[in-house]
Amino acid sequence: MMKPALPPDVLAQAADWFARLQDPAAGPGERARWSAWRAASPQHAQAWHQVETVWGGFDGLPAALAQQALDQAASRLRARRQALRRGGAGLLGVFGLSLVGWRLLEPQGALQTALGQTRHWALADGGRLWLNTDSHADLDYGPQQRRIRLHEGELLLQAEADSQALPRPLLLETGLAQLTPLVPSRFAWRDEGRGGGLLSVYQGQVELAPRRGPTRRVEAGRSLRLRPGGGQLEGRALALHEAWSRGLLIAENMRLADFLAELSRYRPGRLDCEAALAELRLVGSFPTQDPERALRALAETLPLQIERPLPGWTRLRARA
Repeated sequence: MMKPALPPDVLAQAADWFARLQDPAAGPGERARWSAWRAASPQHAQAWHQVETVWGGFDGLPAALAQQALDQAASRLRARRQALRRGGAGLLGVFGLSLVGWRLLEPQGALQTALGQTRHWALADGGRLWLNTDSHADLDYGPQQRRIRLHEGELLLQAEADSQALPRPLLLETGLAQLTPLVPSRFAWRDEGRGGGLLSVYQGQVELAPRRGPTRRVEAGRSLRLRPGGGQLEGRALALHEAWSRGLLIAENMRLADFLAELSRYRPGRLDCEAALAELRLVGSFPTQDPERALRALAETLPLQIERPLPGWTRLRARA
């Protein structure tokens, strides 16, 4: 059976304790009282777990940004403590999750991102899910299994053990394969179009059962590409296919032409370079949420310039 929703006042208490413990003045006595509160009821422990699940999203943020968001949120929570006690606000309202974009998902629902947008959610089982630009997925967590369907695009999944008394299997279905993570695990799947896809594993192991071809188990640090026509190619899991969840495009000795193809996924219009520049190699980190800034950085560090031959068409060419 699915766990019943927690009472709003219990969630508010958990958020209130979170705010207290973020206060630098919180001492051993305050922490002892928090520990006693958490141990007093299974609902208290479950509410605190939800708080930790949502706030765990800071693990993937740069340290300065995480601390800034944490400080802002904790300050807001401390200021609203009395109002929360009176109003019994739910967890999402308490945390003001727009600071970092986290949302706690219902057991079922459609997930989607627009061009240039990335989103991320906390799952009810303690896992986390990210969708990259221009992606579409469905979530279906039922009594017998946990199922995610990726219809198009790219996702990153932090898979955790089920919290139900009888653990439900976790499956990711795509148009090319069914993926079964051996929890805990962290992995990305990318639909590359034209019958191709890429699995990159960063923690744990993932079993991949393609529509055509043998089932494979992929270990942490490795990737497996399904080629159009049914072939498979094993390789190294690149930071590129995980860093987008943190708003970064990582270039590791990447061809300029390939870099521009990646960057173009986050912006409208055509983006390319003249043939003489295609083989230039890049190393660095670039912001996916500000493609124009990334292009300006290239123009400042490489012998090239930005041109716009027509509306909607951006081209890089060698600097005169």
